[in-house]
Amino acid sequence: SPEFVLTPNIVLIILQFRLRFKRLFYTNNLMEDKNILTKEQIQEELKNLDDWIYKNNSLEKQFQFFKFKDLIDFLKKIIETMDEQNHHPDLVFDTKNKIIKIKVTTHSENAVTRADVEFAKKSEYLYK
Repeated sequence: SPEFVLTPNIVLIILQFRLRFKRLFYTNNLMEDKNILTKEQIQEELKNLDDWIYKNNSLEKQFQFFKFKDLIDFLKKIIETMDEQNHHPDLVFDTKNKIIKIKVTTHSENAVTRADVEFAKKSEYLYK
């Protein structure tokens, strides 16, 4: 019988499908706070965010894990947060080094907004 390997890409596809399914059948009344932040406001917010940087109209951070299972557990929490906040950052995986890079921006505004900062804060909380 053929073997089935659960790769990080398959896990992500399953989790994305789960979120899309939930959105089809459940309403989410949460609204993003799309108030655009000035560069000064962003710099002030970065003082309270460990190792986040402001780059190309986005906030970015790499999260390092010792165990692959911890990376997957964090990913699940991040995806739940994406659904709860109705905010969807870009995620980049380096499975060899057990790193997830989160790049958050409000695409519709092409800028960093309050919603991005709130997502970064929640990511920090989930990582600890």
